[in-house]
Amino acid sequence: MQCNWEIHGNKSLYSVKWYKDGHEFFRYVPNNPQSIQTFPQLGVKLQNLLSRANSIRLMDLTLASAGLYKCEVSTDGPAFATSFMTGNLYVVCE
Repeated sequence: MQCNWEIHGNKSLYSVKWYKDGHEFFRYVPNNPQSIQTFPQLGVKLQNLLSRANSIRLMDLTLASAGLYKCEVSTDGPAFATSFMTGNLYVVCE
């Protein structure tokens, strides 16, 4: 999944967060010692080596993987401006 973003002006990136059905499962904060954090979420299995600031890679999809996904990008303070995009993922089993 892709999350394409641009930061304009003299702002810098604070975080990129991914959610499934309103629950956070991936967080990228470049200025943290542990810049990438993942959180358990039903139906979400990440291929960690291929998940970065602007994209994540899901693997072993099941029907539980279907849902509303959101990518949220925030700039650094003091403003902490935030933008997000959402999209539905459908899983079809034959």
